[in-house]
Amino acid sequence: DAEKSFRIDRMRGATILDEQFEPRAGLALERLRDAHVAHVLYSGEAARRRLERPGATPLVKGQVLAEERYGGADWLVGEILNWRGEAEVLEPAGMRKEVARRARALGRKLRPTRTPAKARR
Repeated sequence: DAEKSFRIDRMRGATILDEQFEPRAGLALERLRDAHVAHVLYSGEAARRRLERPGATPLVKGQVLAEERYGGADWLVGEILNWRGEAEVLEPAGMRKEVARRARALGRKLRPTRTPAKARR
C-alpha cells in the first residue's frame, strides 16, 4: 500500500483497459515533492533521447543540457551510469563526486582478474 512513482518515459508498452484510476483517500498526486535538481550534460544517443522529453536545451556539438529532478542519489547515479559515459552531472558538485566515486567502484568490480601465466598452462 506504499506510494510509488513510475517513469512514463521508460515504459515499453501499454494496454488500454476499461478500468478507471481511483486514488485512495489521502493520496496526494505530486511530482517528487522533496526533489533535488541536478544539471546534466548529455551527448551522443543520450542527448538525442533526452531531447524527446521537455526541459532540455540543445547545445553546440549535439550536446543537451537538462535539469533532472531526483528524489535520491541512488536513482540519479543509476540514471547517469546507465548512459555509459554519455551523461555527466555538472552540479551539484556533491552529486558529481558521488557519480564518479560509484563509477570507479563499479569499474573495479567489473574489471576482469588476470590469471597468472603458470596457471593458464
